[in-house]
Amino acid sequence: MICWVCGSNNMSFYRSGEANISAADLQITDSRYGQTLPMSKCTVCGFLQCDTQNLTELYEQLEDVGYIESSEQRKKQFDFLLKQTLPHISGFVKGNDFSKLNVLDIGAGTGLFVKSALEHGLTAQGVEPSTYLANYAISQGLPVVNSSIPDYPTNYFDAIYMIDVLEHIADPSTLLGLYKKILKPGGVFFVTTPDVSSAFARFMGSRWWHYRLAHVGYYNKKTLNRIMTRAGFSLKRYMPVWWCFTGEYAFERLGIYLPILKGKRCPKIIANLIIPITFWDSILAVYVKSKESCDFQNQ
Repeated sequence: MICWVCGSNNMSFYRSGEANISAADLQITDSRYGQTLPMSKCTVCGFLQCDTQNLTELYEQLEDVGYIESSEQRKKQFDFLLKQTLPHISGFVKGNDFSKLNVLDIGAGTGLFVKSALEHGLTAQGVEPSTYLANYAISQGLPVVNSSIPDYPTNYFDAIYMIDVLEHIADPSTLLGLYKKILKPGGVFFVTTPDVSSAFARFMGSRWWHYRLAHVGYYNKKTLNRIMTRAGFSLKRYMPVWWCFTGEYAFERLGIYLPILKGKRCPKIIANLIIPITFWDSILAVYVKSKESCDFQNQ
């Protein structure tokens, strides 16, 4: 096994896990926290990666009704993330004519972030490998393509968003090279991913909710920056990540960790509230495409 981040073949056993998974195990709303595929650790850079199957085929088969049912709260968190990041790409246009900003959402799901971008006046598109999720987005009139590979002209986008996607990708070097090609020189690349070195991840240990069967690569700021730099991107800054959940959803998920809540109904007074939550265990990194960068594969 070769480390996806630094290319070293010095990998050691880190933790055991499930040997085989199905498309159902990759659901975005899966709540079996702490379960993973077998995992190895790079003794050179410390990156954690899993022994994987043919994930591309499984993601194409993925269906997730629960994700669609939770669209309202997820849309709010995408609205928040867009407003948070928009100042970093507004410099590409004069005034407030955001229609000239061309953005791409990688792993677009049902197109909620694309919808938010369109509502803010941007020209937005998305790619999504799940036929089920992509077709739902298309049925809502959203410009989402059912694909795993971005097929766009070179230097086409002002900004690319990869929101909680990188941790799902086995051997991401090839895809990062493709993303770099379709991003304009000086264009912005936004990445969010769980931070395996965060204080909360260490506190939760093996029960951390980002240890999931769908996650095959576990990054921290050091390993994320290493792979992005090798791919031809330069770090601009880190930003905090906030997620929005209904009170009912948060209550249900807390029941996984707090037996006193398990099986009990969420109080009606908070059930429908949209609650912003952060445990500082995710990274939002802002990168720019280096104007003088070499291909990842040649390094």
